[in-house]
Amino acid sequence: MSPSLCNDVIDECSNVRRKNLSLQPVDKEEDAQLFTYRDVNRTHVSVVLAQSLEELVDSDNPQNVVKFRLGCDFDTGDDLISAYLSVTVYVEDINDHAPQFTGAPYRLTVDELTPTGLTIFKSIHAFDRDKPNTPNSDIQYSISSGDQLGHFALESSHRPALVLKRALDYDAGDREFKLVVTASDRGTPSRSSNATVLVSVQDSDDLPPKFTLDVYRTQIPEFYPLLGKRIHKELAFEEPIKALDQDMGVGAPVRYELISGNDRRLFYLNPINGTLFLEKEIDLDSESSLPGNTFMLQIQAAQVDNPLKTAQARVEIELLDLNDNLPEFEVDFYNISIVENLPNGFSVLQVMATDRDQGDNGEFMYQLNDPEGAFAIDPRTGWLTVKNQTVLDREQHANLRMKVYAKEKNPSVVGTFLDKQRLSKWRRNPTTLRGQPTKEKTTYVFPDRIGAKSENVEYFEDIHQLMSFVTVEVTLLDANDNNPTFTPSNLYEFSIKSNANVGMFIGKVKAVDPDLGRNGIVFYDLQRTSNLTITSPFQVDAKTGVITLAETPIVEGRHALFIEASDQPANPSERRYSLAVVTIDVVRPNKGSRPEKPDFLGAPYEFWVGSNVGIGTSVGQIKVNDAMVKHEVVYDLLHGYEEGVPFAVEEKSGVITVIDELSKYNRPMFDFEAMAVQENTNVTIVTNATVHVVDVQDERGVLLKGAHSPLEFTVKENIGGATIGQIFYVNVSSLPPNATGNIQFIIANQQDVTDDIAIGQDGTIFAQKPLDREKRDTYRMTVIAEFNKGLISGAGIYQIVIHVEDDNDNPPVFDSPSYEGSIIENSKKGTLVKMSGKVRAKDADLGQNALFMYTLFGEGHEQFSVDENTGSVMFIGNKLDREEKSLYLLKIVARDKGGLSSETKLTITIVDENDNSPKYSQITIPVEENITLLEVNDKSYDKNISRENK
Repeated sequence: MSPSLCNDVIDECSNVRRKNLSLQPVDKEEDAQLFTYRDVNRTHVSVVLAQSLEELVDSDNPQNVVKFRLGCDFDTGDDLISAYLSVTVYVEDINDHAPQFTGAPYRLTVDELTPTGLTIFKSIHAFDRDKPNTPNSDIQYSISSGDQLGHFALESSHRPALVLKRALDYDAGDREFKLVVTASDRGTPSRSSNATVLVSVQDSDDLPPKFTLDVYRTQIPEFYPLLGKRIHKELAFEEPIKALDQDMGVGAPVRYELISGNDRRLFYLNPINGTLFLEKEIDLDSESSLPGNTFMLQIQAAQVDNPLKTAQARVEIELLDLNDNLPEFEVDFYNISIVENLPNGFSVLQVMATDRDQGDNGEFMYQLNDPEGAFAIDPRTGWLTVKNQTVLDREQHANLRMKVYAKEKNPSVVGTFLDKQRLSKWRRNPTTLRGQPTKEKTTYVFPDRIGAKSENVEYFEDIHQLMSFVTVEVTLLDANDNNPTFTPSNLYEFSIKSNANVGMFIGKVKAVDPDLGRNGIVFYDLQRTSNLTITSPFQVDAKTGVITLAETPIVEGRHALFIEASDQPANPSERRYSLAVVTIDVVRPNKGSRPEKPDFLGAPYEFWVGSNVGIGTSVGQIKVNDAMVKHEVVYDLLHGYEEGVPFAVEEKSGVITVIDELSKYNRPMFDFEAMAVQENTNVTIVTNATVHVVDVQDERGVLLKGAHSPLEFTVKENIGGATIGQIFYVNVSSLPPNATGNIQFIIANQQDVTDDIAIGQDGTIFAQKPLDREKRDTYRMTVIAEFNKGLISGAGIYQIVIHVEDDNDNPPVFDSPSYEGSIIENSKKGTLVKMSGKVRAKDADLGQNALFMYTLFGEGHEQFSVDENTGSVMFIGNKLDREEKSLYLLKIVARDKGGLSSETKLTITIVDENDNSPKYSQITIPVEENITLLEVNDKSYDKNISRENK
């Protein structure tokens, strides 16, 4: 409607006094009812909606054009004039409605096995009340949420049928989906609404059962004691054995079964609930073939309604070790023999015990119960070593007996069943050692069922523990470990008249050796010192020690002899020596049968003794001449020392000995009056006697300290003038000037030593000529230190051992200059040649110098080989044919690593084998006789054809 026209009508109507405005329908009565007018002012009105046009446009049959007219009636006075204004209203639709779903929310159930691509729901529908067939009412559908993995889709944006796009798996978690479907129009702005589609997935029986674990593990201890009873013990698992139908919505029941690993029926599996039971006692020691101490069982669960649907799992049952075994020693009793006086730390025996338990239960340590304390034991290895070599003295203990215990790290459960009643039954008296109870206190005798061997098991009450043990008995074999010892001391004094006859008895020395057999046999020999240039007029019997006069005349005065006592071991290099100093006073004969005046021999007396000597050491001897009846003489020492003295004289022999420790007396010298009284007479003689106590640590002392054990040196053979070693006083550099010049060294051995070895005045020992180890590998000698005032009481006596080292100076030497062998022709390769004697060579050198190899030379040697170590000869060629070559002349060479060699001849004879047929060589027919004579030659050896066959 044009506003101007409407205004004109109104203006026109307003010119009259009476007016009447109305809205009148044109096509439909109701169209005019949609509008009304409203006065704006006296001259204007506005047409306004009387009611909403929404129903007009949003209906199923929308009306977008509305026609009406505006009528104006006025009275002119004469006539009633009506004016009309036609109005056409075009109604424009606005998007004021969102799509609406019908039947929402939607619910459906779908089987998990539904194939993809299938439409599963068609009931989704929405409508839009906006004007049809316009963008405001055009609806498009989409799945806006609830389908993250894309299981579903709509047929199209305008066709909301729900399609399964991806396969469902109920057991993987596809149980229910809450899809949100959005319907949107195309208006501006667009309006939308949502609807929920609840999709429930129905489970199908498509999966077999499944165990909660692939492997079930548990541990059980082995049984002790084994009673042989049947048991029914449930095994506990951290997670119980259980199998479930993987189709959770179906949940079919299962039945359990043991399918392998239970051949011995040790276990039982409940078929209903899967509980596993142990049915028999198990001893781990009897399961030696059990890998990892673990039983491996295979179990199965099958659906009751469909036995073809099964699941398997493994059950591992680890058998835990109990400490139910005592260690067992490899033998019941050790009895060994060793040489006495082995050094400390020397290994003599390794005891061995084993414990069948495992881990910590199998660990134990060795403990030694050695009453004598001679040995120690390594607690881990069981090596028995010498602890106190002084106890290994056969002369004191010929046999030593001890026990070795195996103490477990963890006490054995064997002892847990030992109640008081059993202990009382098996108890025995406490063991004793030399009549005194030991720390073991009470011991027991057990039955064999406790493990180990009952006789080698002891129960210790103080620690409540069983321990197995083994007894070790050590027998000490005699070693030449004792030097001959002169009695009563190594100092002897005798006297003889200068007119005595050859062979006259002068005195006797005696030495004893506590060793056994030849080690204890003592022979005597008179030693000549290096400064003696004349033959001694005295001699000693090698077996008896009797000293006699060997030649006359003899010079009056004092003669010093050195008599060596040596034992006689089987190995001369082990010989041990002792030396005695014998003083012989050669006196002028008296006119009568006895000296005219009683007197001491050699007076006044002066003796030296070291400050560290032990009680009982002989210092010297005082003697009287023949003017006194010696067996009636009583000797005494007089002194004026209030504190006493550490010396005393034996009243019958005159030997002065040490009776107290010298360190208690702070005196370097003791002066005595030596007294000799002849019984039953008034004869008494007195002389002076002085004893010097020399401190072995005193740098100014002149008494050299001898060695208690032999001094050992080493020298290489074949070196003339080689320095072997040196003996010198420890503090010789601090001695007063010229003091060392007063010391002389003497080798007091037999001539065979001094021919090879010499000692200089500075104590240097050297080889006088090249030594030959093969002739003599050890030199044992005694060196005596002399002071310019005389011999020093034996304190400077040294036992020297010189070892000669080997030099490669000897080639191997064959036992025979030639060898013969034989082998049958046609022998196979690898056949040994039969030798008339074994090929053998020896190298007199030692160690690596004595190693050598055999090699073969000569024409045809390639047919044979010689073992480089054994000397065995072997055929290695292609063929041996006696008819072609019957004899091989070869040489065997033995060469050591230093290139020294020797050779020997080897003759190999090829022995004939009957491998050729006879062939006629001539037929002779004598004229005078009708006899045919045949001569046959056989290339084989004649011994294959008898004379009769010829």
